[in-house]
Amino acid sequence: MRSAVRWVEVAGYIASSLVFLTFYMRRMVPLRLVALCSNVAFLTYAVALHLAPIAILHGALIPVNIIRLIGALREDAGNRRDGDPNATRYLPRRSGIA
Repeated sequence: MRSAVRWVEVAGYIASSLVFLTFYMRRMVPLRLVALCSNVAFLTYAVALHLAPIAILHGALIPVNIIRLIGALREDAGNRRDGDPNATRYLPRRSGIA
């Protein structure tokens, strides 16, 4: 039984780490991919521990992130076709000002 608890704990830590990682993402496509992985990990964690509110939240976020990922991929493809030099940049870069 102890090994079952460990994999659930690992899933929770992985999910939390992925959410933290999304706050450092600058481009939308990688952000949505990491967010989707986080949703799956949290869903696994929530179902294993019978945590309905977390399971409902991340179950609802999966289609939202898929739709947003598709939109970001289409926008990226359109920008590249139009010759936009900033096609892969979705979030502003940091300025030199602290």
